Amino acid sequence: MSDLVVDALANRARGITSVEAINQTVRWVWASDLGAEVVEVIQNRLLDFPDLAELAREDERREKAFAALQVLAEKDLRQKLILVFNGCYEAITREMVTRRGKSVKRCQIFMTLPKRNAWPDYYELIPEPISIAHINKFSHTTMIRSATEYAALWHRLFNNARTYNRPDSVIYEDAEYLEGVLDRNLAELSELHGVPKP
Repeated sequence: MSDLVVDALANRARGITSVEAINQTVRWVWASDLGAEVVEVIQNRLLDFPDLAELAREDERREKAFAALQVLAEKDLRQKLILVFNGCYEAITREMVTRRGKSVKRCQIFMTLPKRNAWPDYYELIPEPISIAHINKFSHTTMIRSATEYAALWHRLFNNARTYNRPDSVIYEDAEYLEGVLDRNLAELSELHGVPKP
């Protein structure tokens, strides 16, 4: 085999996959007799020298596929979290109690923050005030990324209520009761929808 034939085949080694490829690359009189052996030798030799450009392309394809899977997984988790969050919100907001002969929602006092001008000491005592309206708003954004983060918002609300109110007050008792409702529903709904529990 002449040096010209060897050089031509070496320069296009990755493309030499058949005798026909040899004939398209270079004019070699022995191609029909020895071509299959040459193709086999070239292909075996290439196994020792991986195509770095192709490996880089494969890595890039894998990374893109992994990123796409992550996006899908995050989207799926987000949808499940919304189901859990909505279920907990509904469970808490449907809890009723009779007071002074009227049926009222246990959570009513927690729906909004106390008016700052009516309860200024609340804002001095409670460094991070939060209401059910805030929790509901936050839960529908990507700021809350887990059941643990969601539970932390509710526990902050209930802790704020216990910090500001006396243990024998209705608000304190409602905070205790609703915290139990939250914890039970959050655990059940997280398991039901396959979301990591807090």
